[in-house]
Amino acid sequence: MTDDALAQFLSSGGNSYGKSAYVLVYERRSKKNLVEYQKNEQGEEEVKEISYSKVEKFVPEHISEEVRKDNKRFQVDSCLFNEHFFNLMKHVFKIIGGDMVMTSHRY
Repeated sequence: MTDDALAQFLSSGGNSYGKSAYVLVYERRSKKNLVEYQKNEQGEEEVKEISYSKVEKFVPEHISEEVRKDNKRFQVDSCLFNEHFFNLMKHVFKIIGGDMVMTSHRY
């Protein structure tokens, strides 16, 4: 196995990050009020303006928990799978591979 093939194999991590995505969000500096459209009992449309500061900000607990778990996995992976780790594993595999070749041909 070449060094490049070994590095590619180790960095793939079983393709666990093939499903990751990143979202870029822009947020206004000055918030606009929200506009709510509702139909009244007569079927006429009513427009109601809601102050941005009064809108409830809510993230469901299961989503918060999933984000915490994903962040923790990312932190652990980024500590383990860095350049020093790859160099260590490359060195270990070279030694093991060399020992296996040497011992398998002894009679």
